[in-house]
Amino acid sequence: MHTRSEGGPQLLDVSCTVLDALVLDYLASADLVEDALLGGGGCQLVSRLAAFAAYEQLYQGNVCNALAIVSKFCPQVLQDQRLVFKLKRQQFIELLRQCTTAGDAAALACAREELAPLALDAYPEAYLDFKRAMLLLVQPQQQEQGQHEQVEQQQGQQQQQQQQQQQQQDGSVQARHRLAEVLQHTMLQETG
Repeated sequence: MHTRSEGGPQLLDVSCTVLDALVLDYLASADLVEDALLGGGGCQLVSRLAAFAAYEQLYQGNVCNALAIVSKFCPQVLQDQRLVFKLKRQQFIELLRQCTTAGDAAALACAREELAPLALDAYPEAYLDFKRAMLLLVQPQQQEQGQHEQVEQQQGQQQQQQQQQQQQQDGSVQARHRLAEVLQHTMLQETG
């Protein structure tokens, strides 16, 4: 709403507090938030919106942005070493997905400086997950092999296929989406 004066439209002064209350009332009436959220003055609403924003960023592959949101709005989530390891591993995978020299260099730096130290202490299987992630660096190379090497290759082929399936699952977009859901759920749990 605005009023007209001689020079054109003139905006009315609006109280941000009143506008916030109006938005919260609408969200409650549309069952988008629980009435209990309104009692906290919207503080939990901000936490829920932050959880959704972190989910969206991670869902799109922007791990750094998701981590920044978590650090700002729900830093206690970063106490979970398992989750932090999985986020850093996803960051490593997203850097590799760029398929650039700069992305590969950043992925290696991430692996050395952030992922490797976490792999030792995050959870019992973390080191195995770390080694699987490192295999994503290696591109399978096609080489001509003699017949004796082909026999060995056939024996190891089943094991390689299982490893490749695990690598694909670890690096898949669906895995990223599942991690985004876990992050959002954890943030919502921490904020009550």
